[in-house]
Amino acid sequence: MTANFDQAFVELDRDLFVRIVDAVGSSVTCISGCLWITRDGSLKDVELEPGERYLVEDAARVIVTGFGPSLARLSHPQVQHRPARPLGSLLRGWRRRLEVV
Repeated sequence: MTANFDQAFVELDRDLFVRIVDAVGSSVTCISGCLWITRDGSLKDVELEPGERYLVEDAARVIVTGFGPSLARLSHPQVQHRPARPLGSLLRGWRRRLEVV
């Protein structure tokens, strides 16, 4: 299953996990229980207790599971979009870059 979200609460256990791809900028907060976080390419796993938060600093795939019944809050920063420029303005900018002087 693939889901896109800005924030989600997920119940986890030893047999339940969530995989986050393109996780850069995402954060995992332990609400209750105990969470175990594994990152692709990292030899060091992270354990979170209630109230602790982990910030993902690169685009590695992240897997989050619980040591027992646990609740995690997953947050991903919203993408800031620039307002669209009129097509004429965009084309003039490209023409200036392509002109030979």
